[in-house]
Amino acid sequence: MAKTKSKTKIKKPLLNQEEAHEITSEYLKKVDGGGYTTDMQVNMMSPFGPHMLKAKLPDKLFDHMMELTDDITNDVEKTNWGHALAGQVEDEPVITNERLQTEGLYDWFNNLVRYYCEEHVRLNRCVMKMKEPALENYLTSMWIVNQKENEYNPVHHHTNATVSCVMYLKIPEYKPRDLPYKQKSDGQIEFIYQATGEEHSTLAKGCYLTNPEPGDLYMFPSYLLHTVYPFIGKGERRSVSFNAVHHWYDKDMLHKEQLAKAHEEKETLKSELDELKEQVAQLAKAK
Repeated sequence: MAKTKSKTKIKKPLLNQEEAHEITSEYLKKVDGGGYTTDMQVNMMSPFGPHMLKAKLPDKLFDHMMELTDDITNDVEKTNWGHALAGQVEDEPVITNERLQTEGLYDWFNNLVRYYCEEHVRLNRCVMKMKEPALENYLTSMWIVNQKENEYNPVHHHTNATVSCVMYLKIPEYKPRDLPYKQKSDGQIEFIYQATGEEHSTLAKGCYLTNPEPGDLYMFPSYLLHTVYPFIGKGERRSVSFNAVHHWYDKDMLHKEQLAKAHEEKETLKSELDELKEQVAQLAKAK
């Protein structure tokens, strides 16, 4: 019987020293999907209430995403969601699930969502009132955010999803405004969590401001508020966001429901067969 490879601890943290206290778990994670089977650096962190995932895109995958987003951005027939999304950003082209499947990327990102959901349950010590818990998850939408000078995303959350993600491909060169006694937030992303109940009474930290680098990936609950600040300077800040849906179900209960449904269908077919036999018998008598 083959031995299962244990999770390998890494020595050098992905987060800087200021963020180190927020690390919950940190190790190399093998993620499979499409043409990629990669060991990647993964951190599950909790800067406030819900756990977030921070990872670094493997080089090969990063290059693939750059080529894909270049191709879609330059396509004159692209579908642009810029007018429909929350951001004050003009150019936000869609990456369809069909394109992700063609590129061999869909399974990789979907498996990363699965990992995040499983870790979220483990770290929060969630009690599953199920005999045989199982997870189903799938991506619902993905789009590119080509943010230019003075464009921004106001405080918002993502609807019709349970898990959201953002990854960064391009970060422009810009000089943050040097205003005395002001927080330097130009071009950064900030996550905002409204603590309630016991968390609120402990004066829990409610904001997490970070300055992303190319290759950084963040995954978080879709209800989590976040905002992206504008920058002053030439160039483009390119990121890719996606939404996913997940739900847990009881395989044992599902199996019982399937058996019950199969039994019901069997009884229905038996009844229809009996009626058919009766009709045949009556026709035989009539002759």
